[in-house]
Amino acid sequence: MIKKILLLIPQNVIPATDGGKIGIFKPMQKLAAEFNVKAMVFVDQEEKANAQPYSKINVDVTFLAVSKKDTFLSAIFNIGNKMPFKFQKYYLEQHKLFIEKTCNNWKPDAIICHHAHLANYCRDIKRKFPAILLLLREHNVEYLLVEQYCKHQRNLILRQFAYWQFQKTKRFERRSWDYFDNVIFISDSDFKHHTVDSISKAQIIYDGTDNIAEYIEVPEEKINAFLFSGSLRSYQNQINLHHFVHNIWIPWKKNYQGSFGYELWVTGDKDTQFVQQQLGLNKSEVNEYKIQLLGFVDDIVVVMTKAKFFLSPTIIGAGIRIKVLQAMGLGCVVFLTQKDLDISVEFKHSQNVILYEDTASFNKNFELLSTIPNPLYVKIAARAALCAKEHFTWDIFYNKLKTLINVVNSGTENHNN
Repeated sequence: MIKKILLLIPQNVIPATDGGKIGIFKPMQKLAAEFNVKAMVFVDQEEKANAQPYSKINVDVTFLAVSKKDTFLSAIFNIGNKMPFKFQKYYLEQHKLFIEKTCNNWKPDAIICHHAHLANYCRDIKRKFPAILLLLREHNVEYLLVEQYCKHQRNLILRQFAYWQFQKTKRFERRSWDYFDNVIFISDSDFKHHTVDSISKAQIIYDGTDNIAEYIEVPEEKINAFLFSGSLRSYQNQINLHHFVHNIWIPWKKNYQGSFGYELWVTGDKDTQFVQQQLGLNKSEVNEYKIQLLGFVDDIVVVMTKAKFFLSPTIIGAGIRIKVLQAMGLGCVVFLTQKDLDISVEFKHSQNVILYEDTASFNKNFELLSTIPNPLYVKIAARAALCAKEHFTWDIFYNKLKTLINVVNSGTENHNN
């Protein structure tokens, strides 16, 4: 008999236009090809969601509307609630009753909850339907993001509020892991925060990327550019790219002769004026420092193959960067930070990725790789592609996920990589 899988999803993931959505969509697509899959997708009240794309991949979807906006009132109403306000807005009594009714009538074999924002529903399910296997996939550890926001917030009032929410989020999120039979972390850096005395199991299952390198024509001559891809609507991306531009890129362009002729490409947002504002630069400065705002590109793969280097300037964030995996899979040479390097033990500086810490180390590594011909560049690109193929594919992710679904929970701790 075909098993029934219920997915709890915190956002509409079709079209899968960013890493967060891709990380939910790809496993869902594979699950629907083998299991009977229902999805409950939490959308904003004003969002016009379409069920047809889900039906095309054989997923029966129900959209549950919530108010996702962060407002002053939502923060005030959070006083006295054990849930942090970013979690509270997802939890409505009517949705809890609907999910419980679905469990009672449809009788799913397993529920996969994407992110602890929705964990409270699973707490209630565990009490009423103990036979259902509960799995949590942590896209990122939320309280780590709140902590980093707190550290980078200059407004003293907002910083104090953020610290309060950090403490609340940490307590709630760590406790919520106990509701599940297994918690899936997608990076080494997130997994190390799992509580060892928790009654739940924990796994590291890396997110993946499609193996498309063999189908893509890579230009023999690459353009002298560093490519950053990510929406600056994300607070983390704003901080990360702003820091890179002002603390690495501009000093590099001003002080190092080798930077001449190299551009920084930025993709991810249609509104390039908005991007310019987030970077804190005027139009003449953007031109002076050779920053090309490419907007939203329909095929990021084509752009990745053209740029000589891919850039991941992460100083705040959690989880894994799917765009980094995608770039590596295409044989791109990726410049990244220590926070990115900590994502996986498979990332190794000067072997399959390049680590930089400041402008001097950025330039030092650049000089090692910028001469033509360059055997080191070729070697790192080849090893990056091999690393992605051997450790970061959706087939690997899905096979490990399917094992968790098919194996009866033993109730013992199991830390697998």
